Amino acid sequence: MNTEDSKNAILGNYDLPVSHTKETSLTAQQKLEISLELSGVATWYHDYVAKELYWSDLMFKLLGVKKISPMTVDYAFEVLNDEAIQVIENAASQITPDPDPSGFSSYQTSELLLQHTTGQGEHRMLVNQWKSLFNGAGQEVLRIGYVRDETDLILARQKLEKQALTDSLTGIANRRAYQIRLPEEVANAKRGQQMLSCLMIDVDCFKLYNDHYGHDQGDVVLQRIAQVLAKALPRKTDFVARYGGEEFVVLLPSTDVEGSRHVAHSIQTGIQSCAIPHAFSSVTERVTVSIGINSMSPQSLEADALVKQADNAMYQAKMNGRNQVVVS
Repeated sequence: MNTEDSKNAILGNYDLPVSHTKETSLTAQQKLEISLELSGVATWYHDYVAKELYWSDLMFKLLGVKKISPMTVDYAFEVLNDEAIQVIENAASQITPDPDPSGFSSYQTSELLLQHTTGQGEHRMLVNQWKSLFNGAGQEVLRIGYVRDETDLILARQKLEKQALTDSLTGIANRRAYQIRLPEEVANAKRGQQMLSCLMIDVDCFKLYNDHYGHDQGDVVLQRIAQVLAKALPRKTDFVARYGGEEFVVLLPSTDVEGSRHVAHSIQTGIQSCAIPHAFSSVTERVTVSIGINSMSPQSLEADALVKQADNAMYQAKMNGRNQVVVS
């Protein structure tokens, strides 16, 4: 392909004897909108001086609503859900003109995430970014921006984040999730002046179980124990994670020693009900766990001490013969 052919392939052949009909004559704005729509960007503006509100065709499509012309503020309030309107109003209330030495005009850029449910029931997450134009008196005279649908991107990111914080074997939180959650719970407990309790849980004689039943069957045991732990924590604020190997950790906000002891006994009862055979255990012929508890008041609460003392209590339970609960 020669240079001229390449130009024609990329830019089109301007030497062809063609002419626009009424149907193909497009304004510069219409051409720009078509280009933006191909990239998934919807445009809009609100001219306060001309009292004009404009939404591009894609804007209506993203929101899943019927197109009207001319666009009105009342229709915008009708089709946007309350949460989205509140987010926009909160962002707009914080807009202030930037100092401009010319005294003529200044811009301020705003960006926010709108969660919108279309008329067809589809939940979408839309990024809305705009610039506000002010006159020399500091009055906002124009707001112009764009909206893009980032639902798929955000959901994919959330899925990856969840996978990164989930133990692939048991399906509960992993050590990394626990490391994030622990300081949060400590801060919450101190702020609310509430007790915080920690349970460290270890499967008794688990190495012997793996040695005789195989690691695949050992994985099944860990999965069943994780299910018992999750079921024993009915409150949404309670947290359980696989700490590592055959150890698990539980955080119980606003829970004292007696409440923690009750949860620990519920866990033991649940595991006993599973009646998982373990003929090589030094405790009994069923899989059992040892649990250490530590509960701390907000005045003395420290993350490292909370967990370390629970861990020490768990090892004391093992030293005492396993299959029991010890309180620090």
